[in-house]
Order: sequence, then C-alpha cells, then structure tokens
Amino acid sequence: MERTPEVAIAQAPLRSLVSCEAGLVTHADSGQEADIESAILAFVNDPTDGSRRALAATGAAGLSRMIRHWYMHDPIPGLPVTGGARWLADLLSEALAIVAVAEPDQFVRFVEGRRLGTMELSVLGDVRSAGAIRLLCAYVHADDFLLRYGAVRSLIRSGATQARPCIEAALTDDVPTVQAIAIKGVSRWDPARAISLYEAFLCSDQLTPLNRQAASWAIGELRAGREVRDALDPL
Repeated sequence: MERTPEVAIAQAPLRSLVSCEAGLVTHADSGQEADIESAILAFVNDPTDGSRRALAATGAAGLSRMIRHWYMHDPIPGLPVTGGARWLADLLSEALAIVAVAEPDQFVRFVEGRRLGTMELSVLGDVRSAGAIRLLCAYVHADDFLLRYGAVRSLIRSGATQARPCIEAALTDDVPTVQAIAIKGVSRWDPARAISLYEAFLCSDQLTPLNRQAASWAIGELRAGREVRDALDPL
C-alpha cells in the first residue's frame, strides 16, 4: 500500500519550546504543584475510580505536569520503584490519558507536530477532539505497521463517524493484522459487510493460522448477532 505524505505533517520535528512559549506547558506554584504531584502519586499507588477522578480534576495544570514528566526530563519525585519499570510505565501512561481526556484540546495542541508513538496514539483514542481524529487518520498511512495498527484501533475506540473513512482506508493495508483490525472497525457500523470482508480476507495466502482462526471466530460472532470482542483484545 502506498504511503501518503500526509503523515509527514504529524511527524515534524519536536517543538517543545514552542509549546512552552505558547502557554501549553506551565509550571504551577509550589503549593499547587505539590497537590498535583500528590494526585498523580495517589493514582499510581492505588488506581481506583476515586483516584482517577481526583487526577482528572487537576485539569490543565495536571496535564502540564504529566507532559513535563514524559517529554521534558522533569520527573515526578517519589514514584514507586517496587512494581518494575513496565508496571510503572503503564500506570503513568494511564495517568497521562486521564488528564489528556480531561483537557483534550491542550493535549492535541501539544502532540501535534511531534513524532507520535504507540502510547500517544492509544491516548488519542480516548480524546474527544476533531484534532485527535485528524492525527490518528494521518497515522493510518505511517510506514511502521504497528503505528498503523495503533491508529486504526484508536479510531475504532473513538466511535466517531468522522473516523470511518480512515478505517476504510486501512482495509487495503498490505499487513493482514492491520486489515483485520480495520474489518473489525467496519463491523461496528455494518456487520453484514464485515462478514463479507472477513470471508474475502480468509482467501488470502498471507495469513497466519492465528489470523485465520480470529477471522473465522469473528464471522461466527457476527452471524450470531454479537459484536466482535475477544478476550485478548476486548475492543
């Protein structure tokens, strides 16, 4: 599948300093900063519904603090180390998503113009913003199939009607895993067509046994009138 130059717009060089000058990333006063960091640590140490709500309530200042931690080498002090690096990274990714959802426009303005990875693409799937859909659509044409897969998956999660043409575009991807997630997306608004797409997909000689098993199972689910939601990826 030919990649369009559109993704180059979303992969421009970093411009963190510009973001700071534009007021997108700020430093709170010491008292507020301490409260924000306490809310972040409370969530990381005990990710309950209550700690999620408290973190979301930090708003723009909370998003700025998470951005500084992730992108500006300004780590949050006191983070636990006992759970392992992957455990901590997953929780901090979720913390970033929580404040990004609370402040969608600010988050989109910050990540626009950056090279996005799978983490940012995942966060954008929960951000209710036309700008988020636009960025995700650009990454449907990325060179890395993992980025294409992540973009399509997040477009499906968004539930936005505006995302549908971009999901449709991924139906012709040259990687079966990306094609399959795009068909899953089509199944959300046109189950009958998705069955036909899965059946055509099964005719490919490039599928792995797992691809074939998943597609056959999805056809059965759709014919039974159920959405395609498997245990490994309950999207």
